[in-house]
Amino acid sequence: MEQKGIVTRNQNGYFTVSDSHGHEYTCKSRGRLKLESSGILVGDYVSIDVLTETTGMIISVHPRKTTLQRPHVANVTHLIAVMAVAQPEPNLFLLDRILMMAEKQGLDPLICWTKVDLDHVKAKRLTADYANVPYITLQSGYDQPVREPLLAILQGHISVCCGPSGVGKSTLINHLAQTDTLRTQSVSSKIGRGRNTTRHAKLLRLAPDTFIMDTPGFASLSYLPREVTDIAARFRDFVPYLGQCRFGDCRHLKEPHCAVKGAVESGAILQSRYDSYQALAEEWLEKERGRYR
Repeated sequence: MEQKGIVTRNQNGYFTVSDSHGHEYTCKSRGRLKLESSGILVGDYVSIDVLTETTGMIISVHPRKTTLQRPHVANVTHLIAVMAVAQPEPNLFLLDRILMMAEKQGLDPLICWTKVDLDHVKAKRLTADYANVPYITLQSGYDQPVREPLLAILQGHISVCCGPSGVGKSTLINHLAQTDTLRTQSVSSKIGRGRNTTRHAKLLRLAPDTFIMDTPGFASLSYLPREVTDIAARFRDFVPYLGQCRFGDCRHLKEPHCAVKGAVESGAILQSRYDSYQALAEEWLEKERGRYR
């Protein structure tokens, strides 16, 4: 009997496939699928031959909507950037980098500020700052549950949850899935950040056709677009000012009469957002210079 499902886990070539009712099958793949360069990824929608009540054989992989490289997963449409208000302190540069990466890869990003009970004033300011970019921003803490509003946004999608270690990604996912499947760990007092507790890519079922993934080792990103102009184009708050600079090839760094820098000076763009852009652009330029050394 043929059945459709989604790959939620891969353990050494044994794939866990969940059907529309949440029933799971442990599957191997047909030989020809192993030889294909794309392989089978967590997040792939597949068809299987059901062998027994708990086992099957993957016979085909359905066309993918998206493919991410880090982590190497398929069909993700939403990205939740998780950042703590405190313990550890928010890394706004990393947050802006994650948001830029999501925009470039066609994902729909949103921000979840965690541990808001530690500093309500800072949480309110950060939420307002990024809501004005604009991004959907949510707050999570012991005194502010986020499950219902977040589930309403994620319904019918595969989402990836990412951010630095120690910010509460696994805690948030456990709360959404109403389980304690993912291990959690407190922030180290010595290094001021958490340690990764996620070791592999795995989808958790939140509701029918709704899955979420924690990303192992997602502490930094080396990804940059091919062109420096693509960086500015992925900063939503920059977009209204692009094309308004005096020079058509303006990189929004040291050039005079730059509309983006003018927006920063007027307060229309946050200084911290521009600082993140500047660091990313300089990193891109340094890599370009390295190509010709």
